[in-house]
Amino acid sequence: MILAGLICFAVIILAVVDSIYLRKQHFRVFLLELIGFSLVVCAALKPNWLSIFAHRLGIGRGVDVLIYTVLIWLFRESILGRVRYHRQRSELTMLVRHIAKADAVRVNAESVNAETK
Repeated sequence: MILAGLICFAVIILAVVDSIYLRKQHFRVFLLELIGFSLVVCAALKPNWLSIFAHRLGIGRGVDVLIYTVLIWLFRESILGRVRYHRQRSELTMLVRHIAKADAVRVNAESVNAETK
């Protein structure tokens, strides 16, 4: 029970700190985090609820439900992070090309103006 109390205390501290940083600009992220934190607190205070839920799903232990869920979430986040990285890289390449073309036109126009003077 001491570990459950420590987990709940850590979750409350994290929720307070994240409410300061996430509440105004990223409210949906903060709500998602609160839902996750509430599930963690429920699992810490009432572990038999998680075991009952796991047995209904056909999974042996309650902690396995958490592990499978986190595994799915982390896999999804790694894929989305990779997609986001490649999209940003391609957008940055397009932006650099656009700037280079605009700079080349400006330099070309300056050289034409210098030749006519």
